[in-house]
Amino acid sequence: MGIGSDLMVEYGEEEHENNIRHEIAYRAAVYVLFDRLDRLGAIQAATAHVLAQHEAIANQEYAEDGDVITFYDSSLNDSPVPFEYQAQITAIQAELFNLI
Repeated sequence: MGIGSDLMVEYGEEEHENNIRHEIAYRAAVYVLFDRLDRLGAIQAATAHVLAQHEAIANQEYAEDGDVITFYDSSLNDSPVPFEYQAQITAIQAELFNLI
């Protein structure tokens, strides 16, 4: 591979890791707000949850209906967050993102 190809792979890996960090921060924010977990406990629980979701996707352990994915293991399915809480979730997510 050339230098340009290596840089593109590195950029893609960094972008993927950044996206996972955002997913973890979002799920952790939900745990903080709704489950009253402390921030560290929420990050740990969210990390396990998100990684389990990614593993299930890799193993094709889900059903897809349009834009909706339903995992065969129902504990991996996320509940939708009511609209009125989105601003709080976003603020907490931004704080937690820097801790991951």
